[in-house]
Amino acid sequence: MFWQKKAFGAFSVNERTMVQDNNNKNIILGIGGILSRYDYFNNTAGMHQDQYCDAYSAVALYWWDEDN
Repeated sequence: MFWQKKAFGAFSVNERTMVQDNNNKNIILGIGGILSRYDYFNNTAGMHQDQYCDAYSAVALYWWDEDN
């Protein structure tokens, strides 16, 4: 998730996985490059920089938007 002053959305994270080879060495599969996709959910509500007024649980995400 990401917040801007007047918007919020979600980043699509490049998935990676770690497996072990026959010598018990870790091998990382996948790419860890620049995020290639982001989706805005709303462009009227957001969060000010350094406000840190969010809370979350396993099923919900809450935050306070002082302007709206």
